[in-house]
Amino acid sequence: AGVREEIERQTRTEAEATLNAWADQAAERSGATPMLLIERGEPQACIRKVVGEDPDIKILVLAAGSTAPGPLVAAVVKQGAAFTGRKLPVTIVPGELTDKEIEDLA
Repeated sequence: AGVREEIERQTRTEAEATLNAWADQAAERSGATPMLLIERGEPQACIRKVVGEDPDIKILVLAAGSTAPGPLVAAVVKQGAAFTGRKLPVTIVPGELTDKEIEDLA
């Protein structure tokens, strides 16, 4: 149990560091302070939970892999609105886009 707890602690610390780095970039580029969430569990279930609990979420943005869409994008395409449990626009950002190309789209 102690080893599992230490692994979970290290995983969370790494997730927080990564998320904070991305949040800093997002804040710098947009001028807005992002809201940060870390959920534990299966990604699809976590997204459904967060989207279901927060009616202020107006769009879901997912990044596709550079060679394949990935399991989350595939699930959204297959399940449609059933994926989130409510009607919600979904934007899929292709993985091969450069930072400049993404900024040009914004």
